[in-house]
Parts: sequence; structure tokens; C-alpha cells
Amino acid sequence: MNVKILTLVIVLLVSLLCSTSAVSGAAQQG
Repeated sequence: MNVKILTLVIVLLVSLLCSTSAVSGAAQQG
């Protein structure tokens, strides 16, 4: 795999984790 593809995948995974954690946090607070 290319380094660019790896970086893209990592960024996508991090963004997904952040979004899911934010949604779960909002659900717990709400």
C-alpha cells in the first residue's frame, strides 16, 4: 500500500472515531 493511502485510511478512522465518540457523548448528555 502507498503511504498516501495509509494516511488517508488513518485520517478516516480517526474522524470516524471522533464523530462516534461525539455522538455517544451527546446521547449520554441529552
